[in-house]
Amino acid sequence: QIEHMKIDHLLDFVDQLIARFPRIQALGIGIPGAVNQGVINISDIDALIHVPLEAMIRDKHDLEVVIENDMNLVALGFHRKQEYPQQVSVAVTAFDEGLFPGSGMIVNGNMLNGHTHFAGEISFLPFGRSREQLFSDLHNRLTMPGVVGHSLTSLIALINPAAIALTGRLIRTEDLDSIRQECLKYIPELHMPDLILLEQPQVYYMYGLMLRTLDRLQQSWIADADTRS
Repeated sequence: QIEHMKIDHLLDFVDQLIARFPRIQALGIGIPGAVNQGVINISDIDALIHVPLEAMIRDKHDLEVVIENDMNLVALGFHRKQEYPQQVSVAVTAFDEGLFPGSGMIVNGNMLNGHTHFAGEISFLPFGRSREQLFSDLHNRLTMPGVVGHSLTSLIALINPAAIALTGRLIRTEDLDSIRQECLKYIPELHMPDLILLEQPQVYYMYGLMLRTLDRLQQSWIADADTRS
């Protein structure tokens, strides 16, 4: 179970992976939480909080390492796989059972991380209730659409996306209309994005992780070439 993950288990898995495929030059890991300068500071996996995971792996294996928020990766994969024009902004949100919500945003074609990579942590929006009550309201079918609508309204007002993709087991297809109506209490129809339910977000997640990792590797090659020249 993910909540019982230990850092040693993850590092052991990386060791086994490198031993099996010694030509690996870059490694990408998606984290359900916030990562700033390679250190995880917010996560649903307690064992990973305050762990400098990026440095631990890079120092041991001399690899390019990407530690990225999982929703940012889903958003990146969604933007690229759906072939939106570069300048188009989109967001992906997760409302899953047993977890606080999160989001990833692609703004004008670029991943939005923020100053300390805290962008997208929508569970910290001012909902006017405690985090405990927020968690309860998200898991209540009667109050859930209002909470989700509040979250999406903030995203719409801030980045004006063409589409917001919703993921997670708390959201059903039949909920989209009521969530949309909650947003329309504040957002004019003209600026309302498409709301899309992603049935298989892992497809976009893996694609986004691949793109992000390859991009880091390419940056490393360019830096090495500049140094040699």
